[in-house]
This record gives sequence, C-alpha cells and structure tokens, in this order.
Amino acid sequence: MPSVPAKKRSVGSEQRGQCS
Repeated sequence: MPSVPAKKRSVGSEQRGQCS
C-alpha cells in the first residue's frame, strides 16, 4: 500500500482492507 495518512488508511481499511 502507498504511504497514506492513518486517517485515509483507517477508512480504506474497511473497504479495501480485505482486497489488499
């Protein structure tokens, strides 16, 4: 995963967290 802020990573973790 690219270097993204913890805020966006937390949000994307729910939708794209499993896909990653």
